Amino acid sequence: MRRDGPTAPKGAPAVDHRGHRDAPACRAYQRLNEAMPRGVEGERVYLEMDGPLRISNRIEHSRKCMSASVEDRDGVPRLRVVHNLFVGFRFGEHANKQLSGPHGPYPDRSKRVDSIHSTGYTANVAETGFRMEFRIAAEELKRALYRAQGIVERKTTMPILANVLINATKAGVQVTAFDLDIGIVSEHSGEVLKPGGVTVSAKYLFDIVQSAPEPQVTLKKLPNNYVDITSGSAHFKIVGTAPEEYPKLPKEESAPLIKLNGATLLEMIRRTSFAISSDETRYILNGVFFEPREDSKIRMVATDGHRLAFVERELAGDFKLKGGVIIPRKGLFELKRLLDEAPEAECQLGFAENSAIFKKPGLTMVMRLIDGQFPEYQRVIPQESVRTVLLPRGKFLDALRRISLLSVDKSNAVKVALSENLIRITSSNPDLGEAKDDLEVNYKGNEITIGFNARYLIDVLSVLEGDQVAFELGDEHSPGVLHLPGERSYIAVVMPMRV
Repeated sequence: MRRDGPTAPKGAPAVDHRGHRDAPACRAYQRLNEAMPRGVEGERVYLEMDGPLRISNRIEHSRKCMSASVEDRDGVPRLRVVHNLFVGFRFGEHANKQLSGPHGPYPDRSKRVDSIHSTGYTANVAETGFRMEFRIAAEELKRALYRAQGIVERKTTMPILANVLINATKAGVQVTAFDLDIGIVSEHSGEVLKPGGVTVSAKYLFDIVQSAPEPQVTLKKLPNNYVDITSGSAHFKIVGTAPEEYPKLPKEESAPLIKLNGATLLEMIRRTSFAISSDETRYILNGVFFEPREDSKIRMVATDGHRLAFVERELAGDFKLKGGVIIPRKGLFELKRLLDEAPEAECQLGFAENSAIFKKPGLTMVMRLIDGQFPEYQRVIPQESVRTVLLPRGKFLDALRRISLLSVDKSNAVKVALSENLIRITSSNPDLGEAKDDLEVNYKGNEITIGFNARYLIDVLSVLEGDQVAFELGDEHSPGVLHLPGERSYIAVVMPMRV
């Protein structure tokens, strides 16, 4: 385990400053030896294990080394800790690095030798992350990896973004997924045998853990960042990367966190997320507008230019926001999935300069907000309606699903004709045929026929609850408005279309 030079005496024992001989070499020798500066004649690399890890090359300094035994004081190589290896491999800062100057890192060798011998500069193997080993319930690890599946990027120019970062500490096992915009850190209980960290493929690790034959799995880090996974008789060895290469999540210290009802937040997301635009060229509409109001209420609004969903609920707390913020679509869907796990669990939400932070017991989520000005949505919502008809929500929803089967694929266009005590839904497709369905309603007024995208109406009716829905209609060119009877805290606006 040496790189010998012309001046290194053959057969010289591995002697450290305490007089120990022939200490066993660490398996990390190959990585460290490759990082050892080339072009230095007559130096050896020593990786010595006597409890703590000691990395060094030996130079002759017996005249300065008073801790050497008498017989070793004439020409016996002693230890000099290699500064760049300690810093490069995160073993710590050199105790005497302040002596470095413009003439190189070791301007005064004799002083450095004395300092090294007096400090006994070492690092613990577990703390350096060379080894990691822990045992955890398969269901617990699977839950953490399932959360990561919607975040990690499988098609990216940065392959490490397809990985999760696993850290094993005395407190337990921490799993992190981050795509530079959204990050989740979850904490899980487990039996940590050796602390450390590594990053591995989120997809393949999830598939392996999901198919584990036993309720427990053991993960162990091997040399060169390979990871050994064992469960019962099943054994896997997969490629990993160093934890230092994983991107850092944004800091969250400045965000005031407000306790809120998870079920209420989940309901608001469900009633607005379907209206988010998927057109990447209109990035301002690629999220939900979150707007705190002065009367302890929160509004969430989403629109894609063809429809709009508006919901307002009471959520006490000061988010310290000057105006509204735009939560991105991907982050909102991941937040919805986390809330679905336990809607009644205590959770917190806060906002920093350009990030949103969500917390619940054992989990933290950070997402980057969309930078821009949301459109003035109030102008789109009609304040008065010419006619309002009450419809049986379930029957209206079923009729739209049936009739849209024969609508044109891309537009899903249907006609809604309103006459005395009757509403008729029709569709026509030159390649397939036509369809119609009638519903009895309580209506007295002028007849009107308006075209709508059936998918937009179905999305709204699917998130509403109750037996009836109020459908407000203007003329053929005015939008339709749907809400629960006598309540306008939730409103959906659907633009008409030519049919």
